[in-house]
Amino acid sequence: MNIKKLKELEESFFEYYPKGFEDEKLIKTSKLFNTPKFHKLAKNSFELKNFSNIEQICEDFFTILLKSPLISFYEGDILKKALKSFTNFEKDMLSIYLQDILHNDIESSFEDFIELLSSKNLAKWQIITLIPYYFEPNKNYFLKPSTTKNIIKYFEIEDLKYNSKPSFEFYKNYIKILEIMKNSVRSELRDDNARFTGFLRMAMK
Repeated sequence: MNIKKLKELEESFFEYYPKGFEDEKLIKTSKLFNTPKFHKLAKNSFELKNFSNIEQICEDFFTILLKSPLISFYEGDILKKALKSFTNFEKDMLSIYLQDILHNDIESSFEDFIELLSSKNLAKWQIITLIPYYFEPNKNYFLKPSTTKNIIKYFEIEDLKYNSKPSFEFYKNYIKILEIMKNSVRSELRDDNARFTGFLRMAMK
C-alpha cells in the first residue's frame, strides 16, 4: 500500500477544499447524497424489534435501495422485479440474514445473504453493502465497483484482487486496508466511510 500517495492526495484535497466536505464547493454535492436521512431511515426501519414483521423488513430493504442516490437508476427495474418475485420463504431468509448482518456478526450471514440475492441477479457489491453502510456509516463500507478497482490499482495494494462477485473474504481484507488508510488522514475525512472513499475517488482524478 502506498501511503505516500495517500498523503499527497490528502494535501491536494485540502488545498482545493480548505474546509473539506464542508467547503462551499462541496456542500451542494454532499447534500445530494443525504446520508443523515438514509442513516436515520435505516436505523428506524431495521431496529431489532421490527424483525418480527418480515414483510415490512423486506419492503423497507427494497425501498431504501430504490430511493438511494448511491444506487444506479438503471438498477431500479431489477430491484422492483426481484421484490415481486420473492417467495415467503425467501423473505424470511432475507430478514434472518439481514438481522444477523446488522445486529450480530456481519460475517455470520454475509455469504448466505450473497447467495440469496444472487438467485435474483442482485449479488452486486453496491446492493450487498448499501444497507449495512447506511445502518452504521462509521463502521461498514459501501463498495462501488469502479471506485474499489481504482483504489486497489492507484495505491498499489498487493495481494488483493478485485472480483465482481461479492465475497466476505474480499470485503474483510479490503476494509482492513481502508481502515489503515482512513486512520492515516485528517479527522475531517473519518466520520463517514462513504465520504472517505468519496474523497479517494475525487482526489485520484
